[in-house]
Amino acid sequence: MMQPCLNPSTAGRSLEFDEYLSLGHQAGFKTADLDAGAVHTRVEARGLEAVKELLAQHAITWAAMGLPVNLNADESE
Repeated sequence: MMQPCLNPSTAGRSLEFDEYLSLGHQAGFKTADLDAGAVHTRVEARGLEAVKELLAQHAITWAAMGLPVNLNADESE
């Protein structure tokens, strides 16, 4: 079954990670695509368990993550 999924591009890239999850929860989203940079920053600052707890607190499941990689680049890059 397909579900609507919150996405950073359509939610507004200027949102802080906590605000992104909070607004997604308030809007009724159960899944969210996460920004790799935002997750990395949060893990570095507070640890992976804190990120997991934040997702659980907002009842949001991690759907996918955009990686900072150019998938269309040639192999040497």
